[in-house]
Amino acid sequence: MRPFDIALAIGLANILDPTTPATAQAVQAAQAETLDQKIASYVAPLVQTNNFAGAILVAERGEVRVARGFGYADIEQRVLSTPWTRYQIASLSKPFTSAAIMLLVQRGAVNLNAPLSKLLPDYPNGEKLTVHHLLSHGSGIPNINDFPEYEQLQMKPHSTAELVSYFNDKPLGFTPGTKYEYSNSNYNLLAHIIERVSGQSYGEFINREILGPLVLRETGHRSNMTDIIAGLADGYAPRGPLGLQRSQYLDWTVKTGNGSLYSSASDLVRFVRAVHGESLLSPGSRSALFTKHSPNAGYGWFMTKANGKEIHHLNGRSPGWAAQLDHYVNEDVTVVVLSNTYNSVTTPVARGVGAIYFGLPPEPMPALRPEPLTSAEAERLVGTYKFGPEYYVPNSTVTITTEDGHIQAEYPSGYPASPYVSISSTKFIVRPFWMPAEFVIGADGKATGLVLDGFRGTRVN
Repeated sequence: MRPFDIALAIGLANILDPTTPATAQAVQAAQAETLDQKIASYVAPLVQTNNFAGAILVAERGEVRVARGFGYADIEQRVLSTPWTRYQIASLSKPFTSAAIMLLVQRGAVNLNAPLSKLLPDYPNGEKLTVHHLLSHGSGIPNINDFPEYEQLQMKPHSTAELVSYFNDKPLGFTPGTKYEYSNSNYNLLAHIIERVSGQSYGEFINREILGPLVLRETGHRSNMTDIIAGLADGYAPRGPLGLQRSQYLDWTVKTGNGSLYSSASDLVRFVRAVHGESLLSPGSRSALFTKHSPNAGYGWFMTKANGKEIHHLNGRSPGWAAQLDHYVNEDVTVVVLSNTYNSVTTPVARGVGAIYFGLPPEPMPALRPEPLTSAEAERLVGTYKFGPEYYVPNSTVTITTEDGHIQAEYPSGYPASPYVSISSTKFIVRPFWMPAEFVIGADGKATGLVLDGFRGTRVN
């Protein structure tokens, strides 16, 4: 059996029922194999170009339909990825934190709408803030990830009290409850609340109240970077148009509450099943999680559409890792895509896998052209491009440089440079973000503008 087929074989064992007639079992197996092959063919170009490695799992009503690993969990040791490999899941940790808070709400220990000062008397602006504001990203607390010192904060361990101290004295960006603005600080603060109210550490509470009862043995909180986590993949980042390198060091305690958990695709399916069912939360708590408190956001979840169907979803992204979880609500189908490559391709992959599962044509992946540009093609793109206030980082610049016929973007913030891989001489994919980039060429043959993910930047030098 091919190594990658081991996961499929085990996945099929979960589908087939010994009491089902042999003919029906054969039909189910054939259908699953065809589906598996379609998904494998869909992601093959990404695997071959080092743009995806990880696990894909599809389940319907809790039953595994496809479970497969792609590429390596550990490149140096040639350890293959499987659906049971553990990956850092980054922001997919937030639904665990929101579920933990709702357990405390059910017990009367937390009031969603009471002033935060009732729980944290020493917190500045506590009389203006509520737990609801934190869960729904309506607090106005600035995002710790955007702080200039964040790169240094990632290098050392932190308690939740220390994390909160980095932003508690910063002014609110808006009046709480008047706006939606995603901020990882909200979930750092929620983790601190869990500790203050329960008397347990964040990791202990998650273990005792969620992971233990749901038997999620492949999930945990990274509280100590010296701990050995069996089955945990290594994290990688793009290098150049095709290569990979080890991701930068990160002490995961800096993400406690907002992105500090590791898990497996199989565990995440069971967790999704639990928070949408009756085994963990009350009907009122489930309703609060999946109510749109802003146009698309609930408590730790987003609610939109994909492939013409209603979904509850979330993506995660941290150095070395990327993840996407889509739960098709009415169909009770869950798609999980986890990767140990710092590349946001996991989101389009999940949407494509969902389309294939429902018999729809998936959005085609771009045809990458990894060979170098000519020196003339590359040099005409080199320069600095300024973006407006609507850009992801308002009024920021992107500087394009070239080396050996390949281009990359550099940022004034000190964020690591982003390699571009070409589709044509003017169209590219920004590898870490899997973002389209297209240069606008002027009458003199040189680039005058850069369109990144739909945002237009103007060349300033």
